Amino acid sequence: RKMAGTIPGAGITTPLTLTTADNTTQITLTSTDADANSGPALDYYRNSSSPADADYIGTTRYIGRNDNTQDVNFVLISAQANDVSDGTEDGIIEFANIKAGSQTITARLRSDGFQLLNGSTLTVNGATTLESTLDVTSAAVFNSTVDVGVGNDELRIEAVSGQGPKLSTTASNSPITISPHGTGFLDIAGGLVVSETDTIS
Repeated sequence: RKMAGTIPGAGITTPLTLTTADNTTQITLTSTDADANSGPALDYYRNSSSPADADYIGTTRYIGRNDNTQDVNFVLISAQANDVSDGTEDGIIEFANIKAGSQTITARLRSDGFQLLNGSTLTVNGATTLESTLDVTSAAVFNSTVDVGVGNDELRIEAVSGQGPKLSTTASNSPITISPHGTGFLDIAGGLVVSETDTIS
């Protein structure tokens, strides 16, 4: 409802609960400033007298009920002070979900990278561009064609039905070079089938 006049600036020292019987917006923050700065703003301020690394400094909870009419924190988004040292501060945004009935940290957006944790997987419905090295510490399974290279001259690894993995190039008349490092050599454990004339030098 509309209220006449202004509300004096005063701190709220007790928990504030706003309840509505429908799904309309309960809180709206409005800024009428016309400049390019960010606004409106919502601050979470943890005024600790003894700040320490790994302190949680704010949480947004999404609470609902299960089918036994129990309140459950289904999703938590938390902020964490990873490093509180003056001049080298680092922060983390942490995501937690209910997973099989237990609160589980599923992801962390750190100052040095993004982590998927506790069995969380990544699904990308679209192109993925990596501008640095891809380091795979476990098995990598590709269910489609993999092209590695620059421009139209790429090494292609693909699964051919009834034939198994196939190694080829995408450019016409482009050779494939296998070059072991140092004193290494090419070791073929099974039989070698040459379908065309081969020159060995």
